[in-house]
Amino acid sequence: MKHTILACFLFASLVSFATADSVNVATKARPQHQVFANTTFFLKQLINLSNQTIAISPYIVGYKCFFNKSHGLRLAVGGSFSKKTEFPDTVVVRITKNNALDYRVGYEFRHLFGKKWYLQTGVDLVGRYGLSSTKANTTFDIVSTGNTSNSIGGGPFLGIQFNVTPRIALFTETAFYYSYAWNKRKVQSASFPQQNVDRKTDTEYKGEFILPTSLYFVFIF
Repeated sequence: MKHTILACFLFASLVSFATADSVNVATKARPQHQVFANTTFFLKQLINLSNQTIAISPYIVGYKCFFNKSHGLRLAVGGSFSKKTEFPDTVVVRITKNNALDYRVGYEFRHLFGKKWYLQTGVDLVGRYGLSSTKANTTFDIVSTGNTSNSIGGGPFLGIQFNVTPRIALFTETAFYYSYAWNKRKVQSASFPQQNVDRKTDTEYKGEFILPTSLYFVFIF
């Protein structure tokens, strides 16, 4: 009888330990999500920096997902859009549009030092798409001009993050991206089609440093 009671007690202990361990593993395996926004645009307006030129990262909003304490994936996007209508005289209407989209996706490794600081390293794949167009409408012709730019590249980054609370953090980073870019020009004339153009105009290889001048606000969940 004693052996039966002892065996039952040991079995119950093992089940309890295994259950607790499974809960801990499940807790550790739960991914952490982060949504962040570039606050430098707001701070530049809040603080009078009109006479100073500050290089701001083109990425406005982003998302990170950490599958464990150290490793995760991230992505970010940014862009600008504008449209302008001009009337140079009574018979000419000129419409100009400028659109740009910046994007990146990458892998991030983070290392906790201290209680609230993280050192971030990793590599990004980056790209940019831009389109500027002008449409001029006159009494004798309608001319549409478009310039398309594309770039693709990547490189390493290094950053530092401070956790203000368990849900809120701030971070900044620097990076070096090497990219290949190409541009294409297209001209269409309704009255003079012989002037139409549709060709690649130039290509470029370049390396560029992204300075740590942008501050990101992070919400963790």
